[in-house]
Amino acid sequence: MDEAHGREPLTRERVLAGALRLADEIGAEALTIRRLAAALGVKPMTIYHHVPGKEQILDGIVDMVFAEIDLPPEDLPGRPRCGTGAPPPGRFRRHPWAPAMMEGRSSPGPASLRHHDAVIGCFRRGLGSR
Repeated sequence: MDEAHGREPLTRERVLAGALRLADEIGAEALTIRRLAAALGVKPMTIYHHVPGKEQILDGIVDMVFAEIDLPPEDLPGRPRCGTGAPPPGRFRRHPWAPAMMEGRSSPGPASLRHHDAVIGCFRRGLGSR
């Protein structure tokens, strides 16, 4: 806690968590650095000390959504397991902006890559078990 100002210190994680909440409220297209700063109770330039810009914020919040999706289990036989890596239906009620952005990011994060790798591996194993 920032004793002098009575608030939690700003971190990259706090910026991204705030951006995710704001995107869920107003949509990712309407998310701006100025709106995010206001929601976090900081000056806009402070955001840039933790995240270089809006594109990196969008990459980060998309990765946070991917992190919420369970990976397909590796111990199920063949193709049936591949569908288990799909997002639960309620996921996009919470993050309605996410589907349009999930496959189009040019800098996917670790959770995005882990999910894609697991799903591709699932299909590859399924093709091998024919």
